[in-house]
Amino acid sequence: MNISNKSRYGLRAVVYLGINYQKENVSLKEISDKENISKRYLEQIFAELKKGGIINSTKGTKGGYFLTRKTSDITVKSIIELFEGNLEVVEKTDNYNIEDLEYTIINKVWNKMSDALVEVIDNINIEDIINDYNSLSRSMFYI
Repeated sequence: MNISNKSRYGLRAVVYLGINYQKENVSLKEISDKENISKRYLEQIFAELKKGGIINSTKGTKGGYFLTRKTSDITVKSIIELFEGNLEVVEKTDNYNIEDLEYTIINKVWNKMSDALVEVIDNINIEDIINDYNSLSRSMFYI
């Protein structure tokens, strides 16, 4: 399974907004410059994040984007599902006979992989990522 760039960049942008929560709003240009993501691409990503209720925006000279919920309430799963849709490794179907080899493989392998993936990303929220990022950046020192 490959996660699209939209999901990867969308997650980075949401985490960036979370890190900068003390600001009233964060501009698209700031995120684009700091995270090295095309502004045009971010506009597309932010349109989907806004439609999904994860972010909102204000217009004007002090306008920009902000999170609509606390970072602890936004899971990685909610962001990835927004861009990827169904997160199942193989599409579920009822077309298999219980005696088919494919049925056994779907239940033994693919469904368990899907369940494990969803469980992991549903248990990681933006606050977790920010805390890890902050602890790593504070523990680094330069000579």
